[in-house]
Amino acid sequence: MEDFPIAFKREYDRTVLTVYQKLESELGPCVRHEPQSGEMLGFDYIGETEAVEDLPLDADTPCMNTPHYKRWVKMHSLTWADRISDLAKIQALIDPASDYLRVGIGALRRKEDRNILKAGYASVLTGKEADITVNAYDAGECRLINGDGAVVDAGSNFAGATETPLTVAKLQTISELMDDAKVPKEGRYFCANPYNKQMLQATTDVKSSDYNTVKALVNDEINHFMGFDFKWLPTDYFTVNATDTGCIQCMAWQRDAMLQTTGMEIKSEVSKLPNKNYNTQVWARSFKGNVRLFGPGVVLILLKKSR
Repeated sequence: MEDFPIAFKREYDRTVLTVYQKLESELGPCVRHEPQSGEMLGFDYIGETEAVEDLPLDADTPCMNTPHYKRWVKMHSLTWADRISDLAKIQALIDPASDYLRVGIGALRRKEDRNILKAGYASVLTGKEADITVNAYDAGECRLINGDGAVVDAGSNFAGATETPLTVAKLQTISELMDDAKVPKEGRYFCANPYNKQMLQATTDVKSSDYNTVKALVNDEINHFMGFDFKWLPTDYFTVNATDTGCIQCMAWQRDAMLQTTGMEIKSEVSKLPNKNYNTQVWARSFKGNVRLFGPGVVLILLKKSR
């Protein structure tokens, strides 16, 4: 097999090069994780209460009726598979199955990131029997910011507005909304696309004390600013908003406000298929679930999609 022409080997090498793509989940490390065994699983958490001041000594002991909530997460299968015919392989050269498998795992990880972003905007099921639906925009849930940077009234959904990109002022608004909702400062994240990363620098005054920090953020020298760790993902990861179609649905969140469950981490197989002329099948699958666990810990913001 050493007699194969060098040009022939080089031609084959080019056929198995993988295109630029992210092979690891970017958002997975930024959310809470729990195991899940069934299709549906409820997670409990309790709300806040107030203490009674200057209670008389002979008064009845107060009962605060601590609010108790349940949120349900549904697990979904993520599957990727491809078949490699014998014609696509050349004897004595490398087997491309491992490269195909990397592509498959990358596809599953990117799907995980997209599902985390979608879960921030999705309605959630609550109640003991998962029979109550809560929308992201319902009063007491997420706070929303329109494409023009205006905060949407609590209980109202997005409305069409002037489409503008990310600015320092918008980040300040998000931080204020989170602080007002008593969201922990530790573990705050913000996710948008590369266009908004560049626009963040472009809209910052050169004389501003924030300028050098924002410049370093855009140049990927740092990833932390104004209390947020930033995640910049390709534009096709984001959903275009149905109301304001020039904007993509971006969001800020605190780590424990978003939950990802795992029924099965990625399992992969490379095997022969007798019923397909013994072609090689590369297969990968995982079981994941995503839910917005605590609405006030998530701020949804529409940002201009591109130039």
